[in-house]
Amino acid sequence: MRSLMLLLWIALLVLAPGAGRADVIALDDDPHGAAEPDPRAEDGRRLLARHGCTGCHSLDGSAGPGPTFADRWGGLATVQVGGAGPTRPVPYDRAYLARAVAAPDAEIADGWSAGLMPAADLDPETLDAMAAALAEAATGAPEPPPTSWTALVAGVLVFVLGHFLLSAGPVRRRLAGPLGEGRFMLLYSVVAGLGLYLMIVGLDAAPYVELWPRLPWTAHAPLAVMPLAVALWVFGFSTPNPTAAGRASVAEQAEPVRGVVAITRHPALWGFALWGLSHLPPNGDLASVVFFGGFVALALGGMWHIDRRRAARLGEAWRGFAEQTSVVPFVAVARGRTRLRFGVGDLARLVIAAVVFVGLLHTHHLLFGVAALP
Repeated sequence: MRSLMLLLWIALLVLAPGAGRADVIALDDDPHGAAEPDPRAEDGRRLLARHGCTGCHSLDGSAGPGPTFADRWGGLATVQVGGAGPTRPVPYDRAYLARAVAAPDAEIADGWSAGLMPAADLDPETLDAMAAALAEAATGAPEPPPTSWTALVAGVLVFVLGHFLLSAGPVRRRLAGPLGEGRFMLLYSVVAGLGLYLMIVGLDAAPYVELWPRLPWTAHAPLAVMPLAVALWVFGFSTPNPTAAGRASVAEQAEPVRGVVAITRHPALWGFALWGLSHLPPNGDLASVVFFGGFVALALGGMWHIDRRRAARLGEAWRGFAEQTSVVPFVAVARGRTRLRFGVGDLARLVIAAVVFVGLLHTHHLLFGVAALP
């Protein structure tokens, strides 16, 4: 499980703020004929989904909370400047898209109200990709084929099942014996890394299939949960714990239950579970559910898997440790089987966790292309 934390920073978080509205008047078809497909259009569709635009505006003409993007590009948007006074037409083009994203209340679509769409600071490359997707939607271009799901599904299977299979006692003994512990751990990391790589590639390639709409409150779910998740990661990976990779001998020490381990014996895995669960509400498309769901399944299933392996290996030492701890947070404390004891080192961990969370919060748009703040 240790490789999970190292690899996760490549792929963390997809948030989605609210979407905007527009009303347009269509112009005549392009007299020069349909343009060649723009290779940026697929990236644009993914970015429109991640930023919440397609939560209100469909790309295929279907009804939604806002007008569809289909057949809009190249027309005229009827707007009120500042939301007051007579309306005027403006070209529905990249310049209009940039203005609508940066200052949505400056030119309000006729018939709509101010305050419905949050402003966003998007880089030129993101706007170009979105513009390509909207232009493609105006031509009725088909969605990507179902084969684009292959990488995502294969990645989840390799990543999740690879962890369980390679860490299972019989498989580990059969491979680690002839390979040696060092080469076995290298194989373990390669399999986990390959699975995660395929998951990331597949998440970007899979078409957007909405399972539930993006409601405004869902963008706040990760903001409320992630401080706790980050703290569980920092505390979990830095506190001696017999459930951690290579630390089984801690169970045989005089005081194996220290710090956060009194709360739960799987703090880091709970951090991953909370991370995945908190990112499901604002990412209600099928690809995101598969991606984040894979991490949730691995984290929750990993707790049970590790407990079984440690019980078989450590025997009485594990039973003594398990009696003082719990899988579900705070159960052992509530039942009086252990008590919370934190030291100076835990205060330092708390400070580190706060710094990491603030850093992720303010660099999220640079690392992953989507702002964490709504």
